Amino acid sequence: MSTKTLIAEKSGQRLKVDFYPTDTGYSATYYINESIVKQDSYPGMTYEMAEQAAQSWIDGMQTLNG
Repeated sequence: MSTKTLIAEKSGQRLKVDFYPTDTGYSATYYINESIVKQDSYPGMTYEMAEQAAQSWIDGMQTLNG
């Protein structure tokens, strides 16, 4: 499976998440207006779990710490 990208516009900002498989689960790169705000790894996560985490941030239900 290749990289999946979710994109949304909120409050004049472009939110984007690229998530992709790794040897141990999934990793994600979070962007606001094309600037990376966080990179995270999710060991042991399934594709569906990684997609849900990315969508939660896009929807404003998850904040990024770090």
